[in-house]
Amino acid sequence: MGSPWGNNETVLFSSLDQDIILSSVEMLGLKPSGRVLPLNSMENRVLEIELDERPDYLSNDFVVAKFYRPGRWSKEQIKDEHRFLLDLKEHEISVISPLVFDGETVFEDPKTNLFFCLYPKKGGRLKAELLQPDLEKIGRLLARVHMVGTATKASHRLTLDSETFGKSGQQILLNSPQMPERIKESYTTITNQLFDQMRNGIDLLPKQRIHGDCHLGNILWQEELPFLVDFDDMYNGPIVQDVWLFLPQKHEDPKGYDAFFEAYDSMNEFPYNQIRHIDSLRALRMIHFNAWLAKRWHDPAFQRTFPQFSTERYWDEHYNDMREILAKIIESQNYYY
Repeated sequence: MGSPWGNNETVLFSSLDQDIILSSVEMLGLKPSGRVLPLNSMENRVLEIELDERPDYLSNDFVVAKFYRPGRWSKEQIKDEHRFLLDLKEHEISVISPLVFDGETVFEDPKTNLFFCLYPKKGGRLKAELLQPDLEKIGRLLARVHMVGTATKASHRLTLDSETFGKSGQQILLNSPQMPERIKESYTTITNQLFDQMRNGIDLLPKQRIHGDCHLGNILWQEELPFLVDFDDMYNGPIVQDVWLFLPQKHEDPKGYDAFFEAYDSMNEFPYNQIRHIDSLRALRMIHFNAWLAKRWHDPAFQRTFPQFSTERYWDEHYNDMREILAKIIESQNYYY
């Protein structure tokens, strides 16, 4: 299915200005006031837009426009994301799904050829720490998300495995001038050993539609109920991927850990055999994240945000992380976490 960054070389959003943004909203029949507020997003351009007239299907005077970084996702891949969100909405699961206009959710700006979509504005807050009742609520929420995720496959989306998120990222890093030459040979050896472990591990796990990037920053709260945002990285993967990024380890919070899984199991049976593969998923995420930075390094915003990426210390730490994860995987091959 290609690389995790789309089929074409990405470019900057140099041609996206306020006039284009407002005219794109107008072409869908909405009337913006002219007030545009950029929202935080490194990968795409996401903007809050005030409307002069509120349509009946909105609960406030704002929409959120998302302009996709060119070259990352194809239109079909974006539609897979939106199909998942609309399926979740149909089952009354707490997500923010895109607005539908004449049966479509993905549109193309005629001046820039950028894909974009609109969302209703929904407020929420972050929680830096999850208490036991919070983990129970997220357990039930994710169980329902994953039940819907099995309904169909996202046929144009990527699959989380050692080739797509590992080997492809490894090659980008080895070709990156940011990685010091002195570690490239040993880094190749270590990561290839990791991939060998994964081919007999996570690559064999069942895959389905999942959120893919379910960390605390993508779990918002409204009236003490959680809802999920930012499905931009959704793919076909093992469902444990949606758990380990936010769930405390058992030794850190045994009651919260057990409460999460008990709540999950009350709605959907969790595949506990997947837990032993979390270290492999952690390694893939690290490789994928660094390859993402390497791929985007020409963008000045990335250089300002991640200045440590070009330092020797950063790469030494990343290499040591890979060594430690490999040792842990080998040591615990015959045990469940």
